[in-house]
Amino acid sequence: MRLKASDKNEQQEMDIWNGVILASMWRIYIICVVVQLLCLFTYKPTSECSYLTYFEIYFLLPVAAQGILLLLLKLFIRYKSEYLSDYVLDVVSIIISNLFFSVLVLIHSNMSYITVMLMAPIALVSVYKVQGLIWIQLVVSTVLYVASRFPFLPRVTYWMDEMPGLRIITFLALAFVFAAVEEQVRKSSLQLNIQVWKDSLTHLYNHEAFYEELEENMEKFKTDQEPFSILIADIDNFKMVNDTYGHAYGDEVIRAVARVMEKNRGSRDFAARYGGEEFAMILPRKQVGEAILMADKIRREFGAINIESKDGPKSFSISIGVAEYNKPYRTSSSFFEEADQALYKAKAGGKNKVCCYK
Repeated sequence: MRLKASDKNEQQEMDIWNGVILASMWRIYIICVVVQLLCLFTYKPTSECSYLTYFEIYFLLPVAAQGILLLLLKLFIRYKSEYLSDYVLDVVSIIISNLFFSVLVLIHSNMSYITVMLMAPIALVSVYKVQGLIWIQLVVSTVLYVASRFPFLPRVTYWMDEMPGLRIITFLALAFVFAAVEEQVRKSSLQLNIQVWKDSLTHLYNHEAFYEELEENMEKFKTDQEPFSILIADIDNFKMVNDTYGHAYGDEVIRAVARVMEKNRGSRDFAARYGGEEFAMILPRKQVGEAILMADKIRREFGAINIESKDGPKSFSISIGVAEYNKPYRTSSSFFEEADQALYKAKAGGKNKVCCYK
């Protein structure tokens, strides 16, 4: 079954957030192991609890239980596309994350402030950006907190609050836990932004990003009155390339154009895959003459590339239209139309050419 583009985007976004959850949980796990090691090394045996008993119950048990839960979560995420819906995976993630933190709260229940750990799943589930899940998690955390305060749960009767520096260690651990969550969310937000604005095949910017950048340059023109240019490029006879050599080969040709554009663009220039076999560039502070020179260089360099095919090395050509923004336009589309007309002129004039508007 082939997914629609919107479905693919939603699935890719869900994969990113699932990765956030898993990466955050592993970092939190490492923090928990380190803190519990510190407690183990500083623990002084008592008549109620020997060093070995402490090691087994208050170090080995939580470390093993949390590790198993994380491995289960990793397996669920890895195989969810085959066996689980996104909704089921969300529920599984919530259950496992709550069990993960409940292990610490249950085993170290005599520490009243350890229950703050039950707040961490609320921060984690927020990355899904689904309001219903956040409210569900809030209810779950509240129920777990109330349950942890009831006397029927097992409790220890010794040591912890009397250990030197324990409160400082615990506070730092909690701070690092929430910092790890926030850092993962930040990194994944950046990753999601890249996914939204970049073309997956060429890694150039996509159609939406091009128009966003074009409109920003148009707004800037209102204040500084400095012209800029755009160029629109289209691979000649591309349908024949796909029909003759297949779509995988056509993708190689598209990537070759992207490499040439990326190589030749300046630090201020903006290159995008406009759609299909069509590309676009925005050239700030370049008038039409400079834009034509760059376009012709791109045309010549791409034409000199040989791409290996079933019939041997093949080269292809590209046509480019150029337009200069030197007066206000009502919309970005109306200005883009000028470059598009120049491209049409290059195609009609025999292809493998650079033409400018008027």
